[in-house]
Amino acid sequence: MRTRKPKRMCRRGCQGQMAARQLTLTFERKGSKALVIIRNIPVTMCLVCGESSLTMGTQKRIDDILRPFHGHHGEVPKLPPSEILVDFDEVEQPRKAA
Repeated sequence: MRTRKPKRMCRRGCQGQMAARQLTLTFERKGSKALVIIRNIPVTMCLVCGESSLTMGTQKRIDDILRPFHGHHGEVPKLPPSEILVDFDEVEQPRKAA
């Protein structure tokens, strides 16, 4: 007999169920002229209130995607005004050193 996983409930207390979804988010950084739009970001979202959460791995990949356009630790690259569209599913994960 198979046992079912308990349904994940919203942490905000709204009694909604959490479900896997994909979002499109826009990222701007003060000092950067690059507007970065990342689509198909995997999230877990409450079906009632819309509260969403990312895994730490997803957040790290977003940070890696943004770094060339928005810089790192206070250093913003000098880029011309631009709008960059990135599909999260199509970005290769960085390879780890052996």
